[in-house]
Amino acid sequence: CSKRLVWDIWGLFALMIDLIWLPMQVFEPTQTLFVNLMTWSILLYWTGDILASFHTGFYTRDTVLVMTRRMIAINYIKTWFFLDLAIVSVDWLAILASFLSAADSASVARSAKLVRVTRIARLLRLMRLMKL
Repeated sequence: CSKRLVWDIWGLFALMIDLIWLPMQVFEPTQTLFVNLMTWSILLYWTGDILASFHTGFYTRDTVLVMTRRMIAINYIKTWFFLDLAIVSVDWLAILASFLSAADSASVARSAKLVRVTRIARLLRLMRLMKL
């Protein structure tokens, strides 16, 4: 069993959680320990997936497998890197905003708006994965 296969299986798990959990966030569920653990786990997975994508080969249009790290990095940056980075960055900003809002009650409204943007960005990630 390869490391990448295990990583992709975790990715399916993360994707299933996102597919189920994102629509439920409209109802603003209570933040329990389980919810917080899942949120952090999923965020860390998607962050790690950006790093893993720099080490994952790809096939060219001529069906040639490319495993050169430089070419992999160039291809990833030209294709999905900026979308992935934007989505994960918004998630991290939402986490940061939640920490800041705990210290500054005036920023709660701004945090709520950022969370809404995060949900939209995460839906973009799901749409990207559904294209694959």
